[in-house]
Amino acid sequence: MTAGIDLALQLAALLASDTVAEAIQLGLEYDPAPPFNSGNPRVARPLVVDLVRARFATRIDRRSAQAAARRGDAT
Repeated sequence: MTAGIDLALQLAALLASDTVAEAIQLGLEYDPAPPFNSGNPRVARPLVVDLVRARFATRIDRRSAQAAARRGDAT
């Protein structure tokens, strides 16, 4: 399975850019022995972390609101 992910990341880099491939890798949190060192926010370049956070901001906000609602329902 990891070979397929590695290949997909390499293709993303060729078709788009290394930054796009790194952002995809970070979004997947793929960090076994990856082609790019961006599988975790601790090691990803700040530009890539910012891209992924911006891309998923709406989803993160929605999930945070859902979690808050569930906590409110439980009390």
